Amino acid sequence: MIDRQPKDLYLTCQSCRNRFLYSREEQRHNAGAARPSICPACRTLERLTRRRSGVIEWYSRQRGFGFINEDDGGSVFVHVSSFREPGRVRPNKGLAVRYHVQMTEKGPRAVDVELAAPAEEG
Repeated sequence: MIDRQPKDLYLTCQSCRNRFLYSREEQRHNAGAARPSICPACRTLERLTRRRSGVIEWYSRQRGFGFINEDDGGSVFVHVSSFREPGRVRPNKGLAVRYHVQMTEKGPRAVDVELAAPAEEG
């Protein structure tokens, strides 16, 4: 009888060059997908440091805060002080923005928020 169960593998991260474990549980969960090319730490760092984009879902000018619907499906809190130009930007529902996410005690918060570049007309 041949054992066809996947075995734990050690792969080398293409970003930091460290070796990381690709467990058989992960392999079963990701059946049919390509092996990961970067380690979990680099994937997390990439996710946390990349600029995200979304659309303002709700915003109260009186209270100075609202929420952004992220393009990937999540929702993140935004405060008026998080905008790059707080005096010039008038946040409204449906406004496209780009931002970084900062984790706080109360959850994710958008920081360094700027208006997204308008789509080019072609």
